[in-house]
Amino acid sequence: MSSTKEQLITALKNHPDGFISSERLSDTLNISLDTVRKHLDVLEKDGYIIKVNEEANYLLGAKSIETSQTAIAKGLNTEWLGKTIIHKEITDSTQRDVRDAAKEGKSHGTVVIDNAQTNSKGRMGRVWHSSKGKGIWISILLKPKITPQKATLLTLVTATVLADVFSDIKSLRIKWPNDILIGDKKIAGILTEMQMEKGQIQYIALGIGINVNQTTEDMPEDIREMATSLQIETNHFWNMNTLIQDILQVLEQRYIDFMENGFTSIKQKWEENGYRIGESIRINVPDEQYEAIFLGIDDDGALLVLHDGTEKKLYSAEIDWFNNKGRKKEDDQNKA
Repeated sequence: MSSTKEQLITALKNHPDGFISSERLSDTLNISLDTVRKHLDVLEKDGYIIKVNEEANYLLGAKSIETSQTAIAKGLNTEWLGKTIIHKEITDSTQRDVRDAAKEGKSHGTVVIDNAQTNSKGRMGRVWHSSKGKGIWISILLKPKITPQKATLLTLVTATVLADVFSDIKSLRIKWPNDILIGDKKIAGILTEMQMEKGQIQYIALGIGINVNQTTEDMPEDIREMATSLQIETNHFWNMNTLIQDILQVLEQRYIDFMENGFTSIKQKWEENGYRIGESIRINVPDEQYEAIFLGIDDDGALLVLHDGTEKKLYSAEIDWFNNKGRKKEDDQNKA
């Protein structure tokens, strides 16, 4: 027997007049009006476009594959974040677009979103593969009155936002300083860049890249061992417009908390999701190589490790996170 959701999809698709009322759906499926509305909400979250006419009748559209400025703005419940949205079909880089927006005088909280990037980068200039219409590539213009040292913590703050939004994925972890993993594979990265003048922050470009609806075939062969997507891991199609709304709403509140109360409570949330905390990792610093236990992060975002009974604090190091997992080492530096 098909599920109520499947029956609802069939009823919406097969209605001869196109639009159909919730009352008619209720009678056809023998379910309450409240149940009809709940399942329509589920369909929207699954990525279907539900159109409503003046008589409040419903029409089922195709699944929404790409992000839409209108769809994001329509359901966005924020005070200032995302009130200005710049949406592009394709761009060189959302980080560059945010820098341009800052030069044009765009306001704090302006968001740049695109469906594909031709020159997307992660930290240290690494290439980020952005399959058109299958991932979230977003950058945010922030103008906080904080020190550069505090601003570097925004990468860690944002990582906790993604951990909260994807909290149902139990194997999701944050890898210091800026990656989100499912298991041992990366699904998201965060890039924080600052524009400084006379030691003062003029603005921050906060970039987030998330692999969402890619299949294994969409992943270049050379990164399949290291990267994955939400759809691959959950076997579920994700509505990216709704996902962006969720991220922006949580980010606004987390940002306010950070600005008003500092990093302490957020640090605890980070460590609850920290990748390989309590485990052995290999540290490579100038003139020294050693294995240490990853203890967590300090209040300033530095990496804390235990080596030969001594706690050490690292701001930059070449770290082999996968020394017991057959994966290659990576350069990790706590720099914006």
